[in-house]
Amino acid sequence: MLLLLLLAAVAAQSDIPPPGPFVSKDTCPFECCAYGAWTANRDVALLDRPGGKPIARLRKGEPVTALTGEVHTTPVPFTMERADPRSGIVKGTVVYLLHPTGEGAWRVWYQGKVLTIEEIYHEDLAPPEVWWAKIQTRSKQIGWARMSSAALNFDHMDRCGAPGGSSKK
Repeated sequence: MLLLLLLAAVAAQSDIPPPGPFVSKDTCPFECCAYGAWTANRDVALLDRPGGKPIARLRKGEPVTALTGEVHTTPVPFTMERADPRSGIVKGTVVYLLHPTGEGAWRVWYQGKVLTIEEIYHEDLAPPEVWWAKIQTRSKQIGWARMSSAALNFDHMDRCGAPGGSSKK
């Protein structure tokens, strides 16, 4: 009887979708993305919190320290097209896509846990996401900058060797 209850609890947990919108904390959303010493390559507003009120404005060329980041997204169900041996997820299992992390890897929600799965080459399925970086200025003021993967607001974000480190692979 105890085994049946345990199996029922596991099965029920696997069907529970993640909260939406989902906030993936302490993440950098592309391969070689790295927080640290950045330089604004355009004027950038700093907000008191993600989606909050403006508290400062960075000027082009201003050095800052990127402390961490968050990706806000609405999870999308996805049926695994192949097994992922590292996580134990089998082909045909439904996971929830949170956001890509680069080169076919995705952060996913599965049975109440956030995992990184390799080789899901479906950038077309990417749920809408908003990336926020927590920035500290030279005067030690801390704020949040809304980021764009398409047009990066800072240089030295990409550690894969792009000139100036300002572009994604």
